Amino acid sequence: LSPIASVSANSYKDTSLISEETYYYAVTAVDRYNNEDKSVISVKGIVDDTTAPQPVTGVTVTPLPYEESLSISWNQNNEPDFSHYNIYRASSPGVLIKSISDKTVTSYKDTNLTGGKTYHYTVTSVDKSGNENINVNAVSGTVVDLEAPIVTITSPIDKTYNTKTINLQYTINEPTAWCV
Repeated sequence: LSPIASVSANSYKDTSLISEETYYYAVTAVDRYNNEDKSVISVKGIVDDTTAPQPVTGVTVTPLPYEESLSISWNQNNEPDFSHYNIYRASSPGVLIKSISDKTVTSYKDTNLTGGKTYHYTVTSVDKSGNENINVNAVSGTVVDLEAPIVTITSPIDKTYNTKTINLQYTINEPTAWCV
């Protein structure tokens, strides 16, 4: 054992310790005549796991044809202290929508979404100590729009026109690429 500090108080806070390391401590007292009892017993302290897992990689979001759903997939986490994945969906801020504890499951189908809407996802790993790597980028996907636009014709009205032209006017409930 080597001295780490000399203090006049009856407590000491050891900082800048390393995650999952064991530290041994002993306390001796020195009186004003410089007498010191060195026959103390050391005690140990173990720093808990405070290191977050590596960020999840390979996250993709894919629209599913003929469904108002998105498929989220990612690369498997192979760390030995893996606990689960968290999947967040965001418009802003992110909301936890699913936790998956099987490390071999590397995809999730998010269902009952709104067609034509873009959703943003982040996938994180959490270890057995509860550390979560939140320094991940969001990946987005847009749900297939399965609803046909609604056209409302406002002119002509049902009558006979005394002209060689009829002006057709209509409204559409959403942006369209073209009309027939």
